[in-house]
Amino acid sequence: MIKRLTLIILIMAAAASLFGCGGGGSSASLPDGVNPGVVSRVELMATSYVNQTNGYCYLKTKAIDGNGVPIPNRQVVWTNLSTTGVLDTTTSMTNQNGIATATLYSTTSGFATVQAEVNADNTGTEKIRDRKTVYFTPFDMVWPGAGQGTLNLASLTLDVDSDNDGVYNETSDFILFQPSGKTDAVIRATVTDSTGAPLMNSAVTFGADSPEVTFPAGSDTKAPVVHTNAQGQASVLARVLPSILRTYDTTVNITAEADNNTVDVVTLFLKPVTVTSITVSASPTTVQGGGTITTTTSTGTTTTAVAPGTADVVATVTTSVGVPPPSGTNVRFTTNLGTIDAFAATDANGIAKAKYTAPNPVLVASTATVTASAGGQSGSTNINVTVPTAGPPALSVIPASQTIANPVVGNTARYTILGGTAPYSVFSDSPAVVQATIAGSVLTAMVAGVPTADQTVTLSVYDSLGAKVDVKLVLQIVQVAQLTVTPNPPTPVMGIPNPDGNAADDLTFSISGGTGPYTITSSNPGVIASPGLLGAGVTQFTVDPNSVNVSTQVTLFVSDSVGATVSVPVTVNPLVLGITLDKFNVIGMPVSANGAANLVTATVMGGTGPYIVTSNNPALTPSGTWTSGAAPFSFSFFANNVGAVTTVTLTVFDNAGANATATLQIFPQTTGLVISVNKPDVIGLINPDGNATDDVTFSVTGGSPPYLISDGGTCTPNPGLSPAAPWSIVVNGGTVTIDPGRAVGASVTCTLTVTDNVGAQTNTTFTVHP
Repeated sequence: MIKRLTLIILIMAAAASLFGCGGGGSSASLPDGVNPGVVSRVELMATSYVNQTNGYCYLKTKAIDGNGVPIPNRQVVWTNLSTTGVLDTTTSMTNQNGIATATLYSTTSGFATVQAEVNADNTGTEKIRDRKTVYFTPFDMVWPGAGQGTLNLASLTLDVDSDNDGVYNETSDFILFQPSGKTDAVIRATVTDSTGAPLMNSAVTFGADSPEVTFPAGSDTKAPVVHTNAQGQASVLARVLPSILRTYDTTVNITAEADNNTVDVVTLFLKPVTVTSITVSASPTTVQGGGTITTTTSTGTTTTAVAPGTADVVATVTTSVGVPPPSGTNVRFTTNLGTIDAFAATDANGIAKAKYTAPNPVLVASTATVTASAGGQSGSTNINVTVPTAGPPALSVIPASQTIANPVVGNTARYTILGGTAPYSVFSDSPAVVQATIAGSVLTAMVAGVPTADQTVTLSVYDSLGAKVDVKLVLQIVQVAQLTVTPNPPTPVMGIPNPDGNAADDLTFSISGGTGPYTITSSNPGVIASPGLLGAGVTQFTVDPNSVNVSTQVTLFVSDSVGATVSVPVTVNPLVLGITLDKFNVIGMPVSANGAANLVTATVMGGTGPYIVTSNNPALTPSGTWTSGAAPFSFSFFANNVGAVTTVTLTVFDNAGANATATLQIFPQTTGLVISVNKPDVIGLINPDGNATDDVTFSVTGGSPPYLISDGGTCTPNPGLSPAAPWSIVVNGGTVTIDPGRAVGASVTCTLTVTDNVGAQTNTTFTVHP
């Protein structure tokens, strides 16, 4: 069935007023009746303003000069300003009658706005344009009348209110940009059904034929869809912001299409958009002129050149619409004294900036007038130019650069400002990372955010006369080695009831990597107590497991100061019969020379008393029977003198028949243990350095090899040894070479201790200097 729209009457009426608008009048600079052969007027016409979809709309453009004479052989540029329809060409030439043609084809319904553009002459410096809007519909658009059956009274009507008084379609409602700042209009669509009743919840799609129009409160800023209310009404806010300055009236067309296939269009008239005011300011308002300064002292006369001062000039441009001009509007700057940038373009806020430079030389104080001009308007400001004087010393800031390694939020660095003219100001080129403040002559830079990689932040310090000095703050992100705990996991241990005063079940761990200090917690404090927070620089900790009835696993959690955590599982087994010695080897001495050096302590654990301990060599170590007390218990004895290295086995028997053994090596007396160093003082280099100039070599003699050499943590954390401290190595004699790291701030003295195979110890020291 063919649906007939009675709205054709409204569309035809709108076409009568709308489709002759859009720039088709004469050029603003060329009155009629002059300049023959120069295009003065372009007239775009459509064969039909309402067209069937899947059909064609034929368009003709006529170019005539100021005398009304058609101009042949002139190119016409065709542009479809809408998404509806497709043009068959983008250019065509006028014929002998001054007419060029194009065809618009559309498979979809909706409004289409076409623009025709012609160069006024062959130079192309001025263009003449005209626009027309046509409509495509899938329905047969015929006049209702006799024989047509029941009339379709469905309709869509657009009303306008641009002065926000609630009264629609006043003459002033169709005019924007007058008065200044009037850029918005409320567009209301009223939709009725075929009976003429308001149609509720009908989807109305709004549009416009100019990119200067947006619908800021709509679901789509270009083509919002609004549903009608119970009164059949749907409203949008249309906002028109000019994209170019112009001295002539223009128009925009607002369209609406409802889902019951009714449409309407309304034309808004735009007054000229011109520059109405320019305000100009300068900072600072007083600058020093260039020249020379002559200073006479008791040592003679000196002449110093003074560079001319500068000021930042800001021009703010306002249009007749009350909004900034289009971004990129050129502003020309001039001055009667000194120099200034010739022009600058406005930003989105209508602001253009230029740099003023005082003259050189300046012999007398003067006033420079800076003027900014655009769009036929101008504004100015004054800058005081002073004669160069000795004044204060040049502005400087110390130090020029500082570095914060591994920064955290809140870290600060301080600089001292010298010379210049107070008060001072400072700007950070990365305020999200470093914020800067000035109190008196002290600049404080605070870390506000930690970057992911090394970053250098520039802090620009200005004095009150505009002098500037840049300083740097380097945030150095040092890569931290992975947190590691050894051993992980440790060898299972038999727990001795606490407090035991016995190191036989103690476990010692070493921490490397991460960021100290470290905190250690236990998952089962009843079996292994939590060591808690270690002291600064401490990288070792020892735990003492308690006794258990069944094998128990306890997890130790080692965390560094930045939250990295390593878990270490420790297996604690029930105590069984055993015997341990506090020394595995010892130097035997004659009975008359007994002392701490050959004193050995044995500890019996587990089992059921009373106990018997026997030695396979009673002449060197005693045997005995203990009938009182429960394990663990300890007893001590002196190892006797031997002529050669001898191994003695001690065996413990408990009352239930279980036994356990421990062995002890007894060495003959030897020469004294000695360790010497080739460089007692050295300047440390950063490790790894690949440079032997700071390497230190140690020689070990005497005693009973092998030897254990350790720094015992005395070089932790700086300078770090290579291998890293705490450092130890087992050698069989001869020399050992290590590589110190760099001392930071002050000299560090390290102590190396050597322990031989029977427990004898000695040490030596060396100092690492920055």
